[in-house]
Amino acid sequence: LNFIRTKIKQHSHIKEICLWDPYLSAYDIMDTLYYEPTGIKFRCISSVSKANNANNAPSNSSSNRGFEIFRHNNQSIFKKSNNKKINLKFLAQHDYFGWKFHDRFLIFVPSDTTKLPEVYSLGTSVNQIGMHHHIIQKVTNPREILNNFEELWKQLDNDECCVVDYPKMLG
Repeated sequence: LNFIRTKIKQHSHIKEICLWDPYLSAYDIMDTLYYEPTGIKFRCISSVSKANNANNAPSNSSSNRGFEIFRHNNQSIFKKSNNKKINLKFLAQHDYFGWKFHDRFLIFVPSDTTKLPEVYSLGTSVNQIGMHHHIIQKVTNPREILNNFEELWKQLDNDECCVVDYPKMLG
């Protein structure tokens, strides 16, 4: 995690940081992105079925019950945080919203749109970093990864997939 936290702290001239991990939870976001000191925008995507399975939570997809449990559990965790100036939108793929995914990426989106994003493949989920052997590597096709993230984001950016939207939800 120190490598990720250091990378996050070192990035200047970035518009936002995106974290794309099917097992992502509020704890994972706080363990990584909360180390960014300037308050830039964070966008995160998880997968309800994979995250709930990893946490042994029910993932019953009828009437979005699995998503509602996921949202409630993660909102409860974020409410305990002392970071009230957070700029975070956290979406989750579930049921027929978006598509299932497996890989995990940390994406630094530059303010200057003529520059390439900096993207790292994490090799394992954030909640497993440091616990198992894996490789964190810089991606050679960063724009393609960012474009795929953006495409999935557009499909999930609605009330049925929004886990948290801060500071909007803090008011």
